Amino acid sequence: MEIDAALVTYDEISFLPEEFDPVDHLEHLKEDLLQLRLPNGDIVDAGWLPEFDPTGTFHVAVVIEGDWEHPRQHVQVRDVAALRRALVGFAHS
Repeated sequence: MEIDAALVTYDEISFLPEEFDPVDHLEHLKEDLLQLRLPNGDIVDAGWLPEFDPTGTFHVAVVIEGDWEHPRQHVQVRDVAALRRALVGFAHS
């Protein structure tokens, strides 16, 4: 995954395979899975909600100036390929 100048500050997600099946990875599906700090100080945050629920989704958000209640961008995706596209897209936005 190409993230350029982003600093990975937390990563519990990069091992997930492209052919991801939530049922096979339930123990890893947590609210906090990945956090990137962008050069401008923004944060890209990814997690699974609801935690440990096979019907959940990945949530990816861009947080500015610590305002977690009002992310600038937010997307929900279900598969790893879409998650990676969202992460790369948000890191370059």
